[in-house]
Amino acid sequence: MNLMEIEVTLAYPIEEVFALTFDLEKAPRWHSIFSDVKQLTDGPIGKGSRWQISYVVGSFILEIVNFRPPFSVTFKGSKVIGGTIPNFTIELQTVPEGTQLSYIIHPEIPALLGPVMRLIAPPYGKHDLARYFRQLETMLAIPAVQNY
Repeated sequence: MNLMEIEVTLAYPIEEVFALTFDLEKAPRWHSIFSDVKQLTDGPIGKGSRWQISYVVGSFILEIVNFRPPFSVTFKGSKVIGGTIPNFTIELQTVPEGTQLSYIIHPEIPALLGPVMRLIAPPYGKHDLARYFRQLETMLAIPAVQNY
């Protein structure tokens, strides 16, 4: 079940937008809850790539389980406090204005936490994703050499 989905249109080619969506190294700049990110796998990023994400009260693993450049990437997480499993998908498509990006949050939530998560997660998620989209737009405006 999707907990929330937010779309934005960015005035940049799909390949440039996609290149910034799947490498989680910069995630602490985008998501205020993340304090540190470490890639756990070697080689090029793709299906099976994994990261350890640290946040205020612990850490979890995110793995790419679907990777279709430049159209989509899906991340599946390990359990966090309370038993929730953070999962999200980023889908992109070319539109006349540039690239439409859909950020879909679809966690696995224990039944007891479901009502609370459906109440508190969307307002926080919208705020956090607004920051993500601002940072993404800023990074896209900088020449590629400076992004990496």
